[in-house]
Amino acid sequence: MSDLQKVIDLLTDLKTQVKDSQSGLQRDINNVARDLSSLRRDLDEKTNSLHTDIAILGQDVQRDVTLLQRNVTSLQLDVMSLQLDVTSLQQDVKSLPQDLTLKQAMNHNLDSLSKQFVGVLKDFKKLAETIYSNFDSWAKTAHSRVIDKVLEIQRPRLKAIEDKLHKIASCACPHNNNANSIPVATVTAQHLSCSRPCICVRPSDEDYSGPSVRTSDEDVSSSEEENSPSSIKTASSSDYDTVTLADGFVITKQSISDALPYADFNGVDGIIGFGSVDLTQGALTPDTEALVPTIIDNALKQGLIKEQILGISFAPALTSDDTSTHPSHLSFV
Repeated sequence: MSDLQKVIDLLTDLKTQVKDSQSGLQRDINNVARDLSSLRRDLDEKTNSLHTDIAILGQDVQRDVTLLQRNVTSLQLDVMSLQLDVTSLQQDVKSLPQDLTLKQAMNHNLDSLSKQFVGVLKDFKKLAETIYSNFDSWAKTAHSRVIDKVLEIQRPRLKAIEDKLHKIASCACPHNNNANSIPVATVTAQHLSCSRPCICVRPSDEDYSGPSVRTSDEDVSSSEEENSPSSIKTASSSDYDTVTLADGFVITKQSISDALPYADFNGVDGIIGFGSVDLTQGALTPDTEALVPTIIDNALKQGLIKEQILGISFAPALTSDDTSTHPSHLSFV
């Protein structure tokens, strides 16, 4: 099989994997839509249940109001009875012995009336406390029922939808543990539980002659450093500098970083970020929404290239076992 045919087969496989990933993404979106529809049905059912509970609560309120009306009627009867007692007392005053002066009779009458009036006031106070207690209990009961119903409806459904959306949105390129391979491109849908493709381009020391040459020891101004790449996992320091990739190919103000710990990159001088630039979102602080211009972005902006196109070529081998151009095996993963 010719090299061209191999490349065609590789591109065909990548296209098939991307289509499979898109199909999986569409299935997940359909599942989320079904979950949302189910959530809406559950909300409707719970809403009807809430309406029923509110109707029952209204009946309870009506029953208590009727009871209070009866208590008010009873108090009115007590007042009428008090009036009858006053009339009776007046008659008693008339029948008092002749030696009881009118003043003594009036004082006795007023004292009796005062005691009865105090009793009526106590009854009204108890009635007011009962009304306030009942309405406070009704309000707390209604509030508690509504809150419990809403939480019961939303919590499990929203958690399931959140998990599915997070699963769809999260994707990371797997590391290559083989130091002799050159990972040029990979589609991670077949390796990870995600449903969208992720393309990584990483040159290793076999196809890259050495690290980029730092030609300037001066840092950029502090205002530009405020949004420098944050030290995530492997970066011990971050800065901007002039980077030389080849003679006459010099990029200024390129974001660079030095690494202390690293994983799965033994024997590699460094990693060049070709793109895409949206993969850098979240790498800056404090502006986590900003993007870090890649090598290709800066080269295009500075007029070093005319288009944002990355081409990779390998020198042809002279024989089947020629190691002069390829010192190790090339692996596409």
